[in-house]
Amino acid sequence: MSIYRGTVRRKPIELAAVATAAVPGLTPTAVSSAPDDAADFDTALLLDSEGTVGREYHATNTPHMFVVSPEGKLIYEGAIDSTPSLDPDDIKSSTNYVKVALNEAMSGKPVSTAQTKAYGCSVKYAH
Repeated sequence: MSIYRGTVRRKPIELAAVATAAVPGLTPTAVSSAPDDAADFDTALLLDSEGTVGREYHATNTPHMFVVSPEGKLIYEGAIDSTPSLDPDDIKSSTNYVKVALNEAMSGKPVSTAQTKAYGCSVKYAH
């Protein structure tokens, strides 16, 4: 998640990605050979091909972002940002909800926007 480099990098955070979809050919070997744009962070990738974690969190879209506090409390869930667009230029004028939630939480403040509507492709659960 290169969007976080230089903004929250010096804070003790962990990023995890959950691949919650029935994707043919998605295996640990295939994932480990993919480029890692988050190499500066402690990261993990959970292959959730049965959809257990995705269903537990009620993930509906990809990406569907979740920020969990160190105490295990869900403090943000929804879209990554305010602009459902594929145009990289639109990111400049978007509010990055995840970055705001992380910065507020790490500053000891309550998260001002704790939930938004996720957008993107729908999650394709196996069954």
